Amino acid sequence: MELLEFISKELVEVKNVSGEYYDPGNAIEWYFNKHTWSSAKCPSCGKRMYRKKHYGQKHPIMVGGHVEILNIDFFKGKKYIIPICEECNNKKNNLKPFKVPFGWLKIAPHST
Repeated sequence: MELLEFISKELVEVKNVSGEYYDPGNAIEWYFNKHTWSSAKCPSCGKRMYRKKHYGQKHPIMVGGHVEILNIDFFKGKKYIIPICEECNNKKNNLKPFKVPFGWLKIAPHST
């Protein structure tokens, strides 16, 4: 396994944060300029979620959630976008930290 492939699968702990500068609906479309999934399991609650664009509102909706990486100083202060279900994303700071594969994280366009 190549080093980059290994790193992209490595789990990192993240927490949900506000994305004041970027609407979650737009964030997921920006994210999917990089990826092409139409469904996935929410990394926080484990429910299957779907892109609204493909499945409408009858299923859990996938949005672009803003997160920060915990426990790795080099990455602190930067915001990343990941696919997350709308229900978990709406919990913001009340959502417990959770783990995602490092390769899922895409730096938010407005992150410092």
